[in-house]
Amino acid sequence: MTTFEYKGYDSAGRAQGGLIEAEDLKDARKRLAARGLLPETLRAAAGQASRRESRASAFSPETRTMFYRELAALLGSGVALVPSLDVILKAPELDQARTLLAAVRDHVREGRPLSAAMSGASAQVTPFEQAVMEVGERTGGMGEALNRLAAFLEEQEKLRGKLVTALLYPCVVVSLAVVIGGLVLVFMLPMVQRLFSETNLKLPLLTQVMLTGGRAFGGFLLLLAAGTAGGISWFRRRVRADEALRIRVDRRLFSVPLIGGGWRDLTSLRFVRVLGLLL
Repeated sequence: MTTFEYKGYDSAGRAQGGLIEAEDLKDARKRLAARGLLPETLRAAAGQASRRESRASAFSPETRTMFYRELAALLGSGVALVPSLDVILKAPELDQARTLLAAVRDHVREGRPLSAAMSGASAQVTPFEQAVMEVGERTGGMGEALNRLAAFLEEQEKLRGKLVTALLYPCVVVSLAVVIGGLVLVFMLPMVQRLFSETNLKLPLLTQVMLTGGRAFGGFLLLLAAGTAGGISWFRRRVRADEALRIRVDRRLFSVPLIGGGWRDLTSLRFVRVLGLLL
């Protein structure tokens, strides 16, 4: 049986959507017709379109943590893997990831291990998560491995939240300073110039330099913002694709004053936590 995702209308013209299990597309259409539903779109949950949609959807660390904990509880109570996934698919708190989890269940039914099914269904599942699940599969302790993995993800999110909170205030202050300075140079000084022109007063040389620089600064600021956004996007894609570049960037970060010490502490903390989890 394969899980299909459908969107369509019932006999009253109301929009309907959900998941249905069938042998193939033809069988899925027959089952929907028997329910009085006319499908507008019908596709396999594990298809290319669903995978693209799943990458864009919020299969966040919080959602994955919840999934790992619920699956560990079901496996620990003696429920087999596929029936456990069937139960989790009905959980309302995981509704946003229902299509992705249905694809995982289909892969497991086909004989693939859970680690491979998870990594194949979503690009947001990290290689580390896949490795921990593989350890659980090989040792027969999947429930314990999933519980430890969920705890690890929770700690990572707490650490990320602390870093974001610590950096939020200085980032806001610097951004406001740049914006206010730009507004003064681009808008306020030209208004002062018009005022002086109406009264036939000659502007001081320093004020004229500031006005000229303000006009140039406005255009430069827009170009800098666009270039920075494009450069960051390109650099992130390059770092993800090139392992040697990631290592070089890490080594450079270690040598940066102030930032290097914090980055070294963060890396050491992650290393100890991962090592403890694996042990």
